[in-house]
Amino acid sequence: MVLSPTTRASLVRGFRTCSGRYQAVGKPLEQRSRKEQQENVPVEPDTATKSEDIEGNEGKPLESAAEKVRAGLESARKKAFQELRGDVRIKSLREISEENDKLMVSRYIRPLRKWSYEIKADSLNHLKRSGLESEQISSVMDGYTAGIMSQALGKPKVTVTASDLFEPLDAGDAVELSSSLNQSVLAVIVSVPFSDNDPRYTVMTRLGELFWLEKSAFKFRIPRVIPKPWLKDTVKKTTDPSADYGSIKTSPKGFARYMVNPLARQIISQPLIDITKAAWDNIQQTSRKLEIIHRLLETNGPRQVSLLTLVNATAAISLKEFENQINEQGVILAYKNLAQSLEISCGVDFGSGLLKPLLGKEFGSVSISNEYDIALLYSVVLTLRKQTALWSTQNQSRSTFVPLSVTVLPMKYNLRITEVLEALRSPAGERMIHQFKQYIESGNYTPPGKEVKDLMFLLKEYAVGNISDPISETVICQVMKRLFSTRVTKTLVWDTLVKVGYIDSTLVNPQHFTNSLAFPGRDVSPKAELEEEYFQLCEVNERNGADRAHKRIDMSHLRVFCIDSETAHEIDDGVSIEHIGKEKTRLHIHIADPTSYLEDDSTLMKVAFERAFTTYQPETISAMFPKRMSDMAGLGVDGKVTRAMTFSIDVERDSGVVDFSSAQVNATLVSKFPKYTYDDVDRTLSEAFNVENQEHNDLREMSNLSVLLRANRIQEGAVVYPDTLSVQVRVHPQGNVTDGEKLDGATDDEAVSFEGQKSTQSVILVTEFMILANKIAATVLKNNGLPGVFKTMPALPLAGSASEVVKNLNERSKEGCMNLSDLVKSFKFVTPAVYSHCAGPHVMLGVERYAPSTSPLRRFGDVVNHMQFHSLLNGEKMVFNHEQVLSMVLHIEARNDILKKASRGSLTYYSMKALKDRISEDGTVDAQFIVVSPSIGNTANGLLLEYGVFGKMTLVEGRHPPSIGDIIERFRVQELDPVGLNLVLEEID
Repeated sequence: MVLSPTTRASLVRGFRTCSGRYQAVGKPLEQRSRKEQQENVPVEPDTATKSEDIEGNEGKPLESAAEKVRAGLESARKKAFQELRGDVRIKSLREISEENDKLMVSRYIRPLRKWSYEIKADSLNHLKRSGLESEQISSVMDGYTAGIMSQALGKPKVTVTASDLFEPLDAGDAVELSSSLNQSVLAVIVSVPFSDNDPRYTVMTRLGELFWLEKSAFKFRIPRVIPKPWLKDTVKKTTDPSADYGSIKTSPKGFARYMVNPLARQIISQPLIDITKAAWDNIQQTSRKLEIIHRLLETNGPRQVSLLTLVNATAAISLKEFENQINEQGVILAYKNLAQSLEISCGVDFGSGLLKPLLGKEFGSVSISNEYDIALLYSVVLTLRKQTALWSTQNQSRSTFVPLSVTVLPMKYNLRITEVLEALRSPAGERMIHQFKQYIESGNYTPPGKEVKDLMFLLKEYAVGNISDPISETVICQVMKRLFSTRVTKTLVWDTLVKVGYIDSTLVNPQHFTNSLAFPGRDVSPKAELEEEYFQLCEVNERNGADRAHKRIDMSHLRVFCIDSETAHEIDDGVSIEHIGKEKTRLHIHIADPTSYLEDDSTLMKVAFERAFTTYQPETISAMFPKRMSDMAGLGVDGKVTRAMTFSIDVERDSGVVDFSSAQVNATLVSKFPKYTYDDVDRTLSEAFNVENQEHNDLREMSNLSVLLRANRIQEGAVVYPDTLSVQVRVHPQGNVTDGEKLDGATDDEAVSFEGQKSTQSVILVTEFMILANKIAATVLKNNGLPGVFKTMPALPLAGSASEVVKNLNERSKEGCMNLSDLVKSFKFVTPAVYSHCAGPHVMLGVERYAPSTSPLRRFGDVVNHMQFHSLLNGEKMVFNHEQVLSMVLHIEARNDILKKASRGSLTYYSMKALKDRISEDGTVDAQFIVVSPSIGNTANGLLLEYGVFGKMTLVEGRHPPSIGDIIERFRVQELDPVGLNLVLEEID
């Protein structure tokens, strides 16, 4: 078979194979320079845990796993040269052409035909099972391959619903590998992890390039774009001797070569190209619309708005109304009309900005059935990245890989940043820098002039991460190089601002100054300050005796044990038992009932909703409700008749088997509160049995039941983590450390201690009873068709031994022998739990459904569920419908991610400061580093066990790379930046 030059060229263009980051196109390899040949070594990028792992290496060769891999690649290259050259002899043009045609047939045409035949056979089987008539099937099968696949195997998605966003990561999802605007290209997941030692997904770009990446590398995701049947046999392992043919997958064991079928690549990549093109084609219009939307949404402080709300508003706006205005009054009227229109069509967020400045956040409403155009959604995300002065999308959900909520930045804040940056670029910039440098060196830190103060403001915003656009960062980095002679880090900048007094030395946690957190008392958000002032002044009373509950069951005869720590900020749960016959015990979990004091649409409710949770930081808290509410609604005051929402269920005393047909939720009154802390309970349970002490007997019986409940959960698939990795970081006033090791801070006059967390009998008792209460809540909501706030952790779709990881962890839990390696391996094969409007399984808890309802004083989702229970018990219309609950869930989940990120950042900051004081003169530190990701190349990502801090380690060349779960003990600290949350270590030979 002899191929024409046109046919050969066309096939090559349709199948540009890749090698790692590099495409095997261009001039023949043997004709390139030595440098060009070296740069074309096909390797795989390192597993990415930070954006720079993907974004910062464009055009740079990445190192292979070991010397063995390099040798193998060199050998493969030589074989490829030999294959291409053949014997060194003079050949006729015909012989050369025939040999090339044979290679073309074996590499491209035969795989193309084979895949086309197999995918058509699958399509035919699907069509036959669909019940179509023979004539209809024949008509479909006569079409092009792509058309056949669409008709038989499903069409690529062009729209997505809010529920789709909560689906777990899977093959067919479109993902981005970079959040940089100039590198925004969609790829598709073609296969999920297969091995329990390799948590990487196989990702194909539109050019047929293959990457093997962990889920943390994905910067954005659109679920289920490509139908999964399309992906069958798309990627094949090949034994072709040419190293420039296909993509190289490296691992500690060596490397393997894979190819993408040319026809499959062309068909599968087309929907991605169509989405990307449509998004970029609309970006100019989208930019103008989002600028208009920003003017309606901005308030006197950073605020969170749902991404889906922005997409809806963008679709609803017509630019013509603004283009036709010729005077200021006309523009003002156009904005007013638009705000009113959007408030009706897209939600009340548009009625609570400049038109009606209100405290808190409106509940909103998001349609469950509404379908969002994927290209428009992507266009909005791209535009938000472009308009970094107006919006922040830094807080992407770790579960959905989408910024569920966007931070709206005030225009006043934007103008201040812009003015300082423009001043630095102007001739006056030299003067500003010189004045600031003199101010630092003088040691006389009196209140500075405006220019110096403006520059310090800019540096503070950069240090805490509020400024992320590349242009601004470049200007700031250039300024810092002029100011400091040493290597510039965010910690150096921050410590300088603390030293000169710009940052109060008692408020030095940088996480408190981020725009997304909007922590009160930090001069970040005037709106947050007003809301805090409102909390201090508002009157929380018993509504003149009014009670949301029409009827309450008197349970004041029961002993309600409120088990908590001595330093608990609010006590919102207690437990009690009743004997009902010889074989069963009725468990009661009593929960504080603040909703009984709340009006549905009150300002207090709206502020609590905006906060969504009580914010816990190492040094302080910001409560979801005012302290007066905790004092009034909280449990634990013995003798005080207190309202409660009680979750009750019957349990077999000997087996711990729960009878869910007996599950009830009731509004109750309780008043007996024996006082016990966790330590008190543990001490009581360790003492000799005293039959006459009924309180102690109740505690023993509850403890026994909790052990049975945990054992039964494990039998249902739950995974119970050991205490091995539980490191609790506490920040104390200096001189007030009772446990752990005291470490003085450099500037904050605080001390840090590290304490291991232990699952004592008291902890197990409280934990199991709360899990049971939340299972009861989910059961009651579902059985009565009530919308509610659930928490789910769906199983990730995995293959091979990777799909057995959670099951194996469960087996280890049953045996009680889970080791450290098992534990860290599991992190990569589970998805974080997510708040949802739909009931679903939580695989790690081993429950079919779970509705958090045990902490209404500190979680707003629990407040929502309590209100729904009240409406059920009262026989009234439910307080919140499905659309309102979905709207609230989107905000709650987004806020949950923000708070978790802030908590991790704060603990890392203090841990790294403590670590800094422990580094020896030679840079070593007494700690253990456990590897948590496959070590590809000469780096490994891991965790410092004693400090609970993640970092990256440079490995010794030539050694066999470590596996997940391996521990490295000999290393030195290369880079430590507590404010930048960056730790780089170097293994010692």
